[in-house]
Amino acid sequence: MIWSPTNFRACVFSVLLLLSVAPVVAQEDTQVGLVELGRSLFFDTRFSASRNIACATCHDPAQAFVDSRNSLTLAPVSLGSDGQSLGVRNAPAIAYLGDVPEFALNEDSEYLGGFFHDGRAQSLAGQASIPVLDPKEMAISDEAELLQRLRENQAYVSAFQTLFGTDALESEASAIVGFGEAIAAFERSAYFSPFDSKYDRYLNGQYMPTAQEQVGIALFFTPGFTSCNECHQVQALPNAMAESFSSNRYENIGVPPNPALVSSAALAPGWIDEGLSASEALSGLSPEERALQKGKFKVPTLRNIALTAPYMHNGVFKDLRTVLKFYNKYNAVTQESQTNPETGLEWRAPEVDENVAHDKLPSLFLTDRQIDALMAFLLMLTDERYEYLLE
Repeated sequence: MIWSPTNFRACVFSVLLLLSVAPVVAQEDTQVGLVELGRSLFFDTRFSASRNIACATCHDPAQAFVDSRNSLTLAPVSLGSDGQSLGVRNAPAIAYLGDVPEFALNEDSEYLGGFFHDGRAQSLAGQASIPVLDPKEMAISDEAELLQRLRENQAYVSAFQTLFGTDALESEASAIVGFGEAIAAFERSAYFSPFDSKYDRYLNGQYMPTAQEQVGIALFFTPGFTSCNECHQVQALPNAMAESFSSNRYENIGVPPNPALVSSAALAPGWIDEGLSASEALSGLSPEERALQKGKFKVPTLRNIALTAPYMHNGVFKDLRTVLKFYNKYNAVTQESQTNPETGLEWRAPEVDENVAHDKLPSLFLTDRQIDALMAFLLMLTDERYEYLLE
């Protein structure tokens, strides 16, 4: 090769190009590795005390990430690894969590973000290890046992060393961090957030809503109609892409207690779930400050909502239509609207009657036809791979 200024400049350019691309490629490879490690951990039953349940047990990907065992146990909450322990809350939806911010106080002095119904995990990575160590859930005894079980699998050892450093499994602290970061990477992947529902396809010009669905869209998004978008809209425009359908705030909407939960979980009569006010997330506040958050729970996403029964933090409602009728009771004009269709009895009083967000509850009484239209819209939020479950 004859060296000339032109050849020299070309070589220099090639080297600079390689140097600029290599870190990006390495970063992409690391991300892929993290997601794949998280996928393996998510489905692995070794991280439960009896090696019988995994993250995917209570969040079954085949059933829109809900616990498909609940229909067998007849309980509104999930069964632990010991085969008898039950928690006190309905397993939260875990799809579409990728853009949820960390727990914090926003500019309007409202708590925002975080994970679980009460925000006790500040970050998605921090959330991942909590069920593993919870004695009522996966029930691993402590961080040391989690570390030991990771070391059992040479593939995990190699992956942790590649992704987090050669000493990644030398301490309990680094093992916990890596475990959480890998599962969080998997939960941020398109596997959990495909954005391919009929609603998304409608926004992309690939689906034409039915007349009923169009009415439901208008009812949902138009201010002053239903107030749905007060809590379930993030994007500035109703046709914005990648809408999570959760404000990620915390609200008390007057959910009644669930007698079935009190019975199945062997809770004391009169037990009250105080929500955010009792969360470790607010441990630094005074009792008076915490009291202002009593009865508040994180607003869930509406993605796949038609498939994620039971509803509310305590699983008190079995049917999505019941949820819409529950909201309707706040603008009651008939005796029927004051009756829970699942029990045939009057709606129970709120479990926590302080701090009920009346200003964010529906301002319009909905007719049965309007409820049908809203139901049609909510069904549009089902991921394409789950649409067959609606049939």
